[in-house]
Amino acid sequence: MTTPIRVAVIDDCVGSRNRLISLVNDSADLAVTRQGSSSADAVSVALDCQPDVLVLNVELPGDGPVATATAVRAASPVTRIVMLALREEPALILELISAGVSAYLLEGADGLELAMAIRGAARRDDTVLISVPRASLLGLSRPCPVDSRPAV
Repeated sequence: MTTPIRVAVIDDCVGSRNRLISLVNDSADLAVTRQGSSSADAVSVALDCQPDVLVLNVELPGDGPVATATAVRAASPVTRIVMLALREEPALILELISAGVSAYLLEGADGLELAMAIRGAARRDDTVLISVPRASLLGLSRPCPVDSRPAV
């Protein structure tokens, strides 16, 4: 039997945190090892336990999501971050990816989607999972039309 992926869940809403813990623990290969309710808890858990994956609510009390993600990655470079948000914010998504976040999901994600994001993050490759409506990302940047690219 393989060792389960160690997951910490940090969410300031007790009901949401309990739902997330239940969803994670429903998968035999995942195990919630710690929980918390603030950005300070996220950094403390990362430093003390170095979980494989930290599931964070984007709107935690304390430092903002980018500062929290940066501090978590500094405290535990081996810990990957799955960020959950109530709404998609394309500019914030890019900042979070730059800060080392491995996945960005909307809070309505089901257990299968959450487990997939956690497993993907735990692989520790450079893959990023973003699960938001397509329209929210389309306006961020537009590729050059094919005929306007310089000839090589």
